[in-house]
Amino acid sequence: MTKAEKMELLYAALHDDDADEFKRLLALYPDCRLNDSGDDGWMDAAAMDGKPWAIEYLVAEGADINKPSNSTDSTPLPEGPIQWAAAGGHLGTVRVMLDLGARVNTVLSGQRRCVPLWFAVADGHLEVVRLLAERGADVNASRNDATALDDAIFYDRDEVAAYLRSVGGKTAAELT
Repeated sequence: MTKAEKMELLYAALHDDDADEFKRLLALYPDCRLNDSGDDGWMDAAAMDGKPWAIEYLVAEGADINKPSNSTDSTPLPEGPIQWAAAGGHLGTVRVMLDLGARVNTVLSGQRRCVPLWFAVADGHLEVVRLLAERGADVNASRNDATALDDAIFYDRDEVAAYLRSVGGKTAAELT
């Protein structure tokens, strides 16, 4: 069986929420733990699919909950897989990741960032926004001269904007 075929079986087990089969296959095919670039992509896949059971298992097996992600220019970025769970609105997965020590805020080139919050805001995932804020997300971190509140306004996320204001969120203009 080729590595691609093994990976396909693993992805199917993950997507189908077949925890026992996923664990069995990962143990059976250790060569599939890492992808072709040598990266453990299972944490990202579990976060994107909203699979908290897989996150817990992978961390128990030694995966890094804060593994930097790769950008399109192959420069590792400090945001870990939690950004994918937040973007997908996977509240339970975000909660598990935070409980396991996932970072919410990061610093890149001296600038404080909160990518999971920005993704949750842009996609209108109010409950994820609330959880992140309760767990220490910097609601006024900015990028490209915009804060989470600026994004909420831009994307017409009125409930999210009202919530951010209630916890001290400001627009970039208000912060200057």
